[in-house]
Amino acid sequence: MGSICLIFCATGHVGSAAAAYVLEYGHYDIVRLTTRRPESLQNKTMTINSKTRLEVVTCDLNSEEDIRRAFSGGVKSVFLITPDDFFDNEWLDKIRVTIQYYASAVRAAVKKGSLDRIVCLSTIGAQLLEDAGDLSVSGELEDVITDAASDRCVEVICIRPGYFFSNFRTELSEALSTGVMTTQMPEDARFPCQAPQDVGKRVGKALVQPFYPVSDAHGNSNMSKKTVIQFAFPTLYSVGDVARILQEITGKYIHLHILSESEWRSILEAAGYPPRRVQSLVEMSNCIATGRAQFDPSDGKIEKATTSLEEYLNEFVEEDVRV
Repeated sequence: MGSICLIFCATGHVGSAAAAYVLEYGHYDIVRLTTRRPESLQNKTMTINSKTRLEVVTCDLNSEEDIRRAFSGGVKSVFLITPDDFFDNEWLDKIRVTIQYYASAVRAAVKKGSLDRIVCLSTIGAQLLEDAGDLSVSGELEDVITDAASDRCVEVICIRPGYFFSNFRTELSEALSTGVMTTQMPEDARFPCQAPQDVGKRVGKALVQPFYPVSDAHGNSNMSKKTVIQFAFPTLYSVGDVARILQEITGKYIHLHILSESEWRSILEAAGYPPRRVQSLVEMSNCIATGRAQFDPSDGKIEKATTSLEEYLNEFVEEDVRV
């Protein structure tokens, strides 16, 4: 069948950018994209090199059979990402089940001998084990997948980005329509951020880079290797910066309304978020806002994303005008 690169959740911000990069610059015979809704790929513009065949596979990440089927045929490299369902009270439990489904498929691929590289989308703060909400699940993904690949020379690359600019999209839409930007983040708390398309491109680069077998001190190459890539734009940003830059772009005054934790909890609950999901989101945001979620110095330098907040907000405003 030839070499296969498998990309899960290929219609999301990160997955679609990763897929576009691999399709244009990769060396695989087949690039296999998974999505719950194949029709959503019709609006994605991707350049496909002449040597690669594109496959689109319907896949529900809550289905072990779908994940196993996606791995069929001898996958050489794979991009793993945890799904998101904001309105499911059992979301964290389901994520952990999905991670086990991934691990089972990885072990089978390792046993078959086809798999060389796994790229996991993790996050800043993945090393936090308690009271970190969604962040701690990324740490579980890293650990479980690295263990699943440990019986063979498989490279596991865990990309840990900072806070996504796209997490501000709801607040930005509100600000453009009402002049008020409501947020739970402190106005002046600065934290690492980046654009999702930059993360996707970095994932794509990780999937197409040359593979070199890993050896220990005795020359034994039958071992896996975990590499952590920390990734963010060089400038730290705050929600105050977001409001200020948006105001400069639009020429309209943007009032920043900061919610207390209790107010934000009430808003999430009123919007239909179940209790456990609310708690997880609050814990995650607190970790980011307080600086508890940090890049780990022991994992090396922070690679630089290229899209600034100014560039991202300009694109967002242009999209809003077109709509």
